[in-house]
Amino acid sequence: FVSSEITIYDDNLAVIYTSIKYIADTFKQKELPFWNPYVYCGMPAIADNPYVSIYNPLSILFFVFGNHISYSIRLYYLIILLIGAISIFLLTKEYNFNEWTSLLSSILFIFSFTSLFFIREGFSTWATIYFLGPAILLFLRRGIINNNKIYPIISGILFGWTILSSGPYGLFINGIIITVFIFSHKIE
Repeated sequence: FVSSEITIYDDNLAVIYTSIKYIADTFKQKELPFWNPYVYCGMPAIADNPYVSIYNPLSILFFVFGNHISYSIRLYYLIILLIGAISIFLLTKEYNFNEWTSLLSSILFIFSFTSLFFIREGFSTWATIYFLGPAILLFLRRGIINNNKIYPIISGILFGWTILSSGPYGLFINGIIITVFIFSHKIE
């Protein structure tokens, strides 16, 4: 994340980088990238791509930065990492932790093995599920505690974002977490 060039560590990041580049280039030619012939001797580009989702709202970054895909990837991870860190801070404050404990929680979240692993390996689908999860729970809690309908709507939008970004993975993982979270608050 320091240099202007992206370092491709392994096959996963090589596939992601190549897929993003191909999809962005195809869209610039005003075509839909149904099939990517450059990865794994060919694979679906938009239908069932487990590495890159064009349905992710932040995919627009790949088209804004054009040939600078590495900037788009960095900015994408920075945005969702900040959303996750701020959400952890606010969520712990909701549970009456003091500022220092909440700040420490956010720092530990940012530098946890999981966060660093998802970013280093380029698992954007899993990173989206992981980093947006605290924001989903934060707005769900605010909706339950304040009995306000706008917070669950925001939570639903974020949950939809994880589904659009990761497909069934986001639905399954965050769906279970959300269900347990709601039931635990109904019991209280």
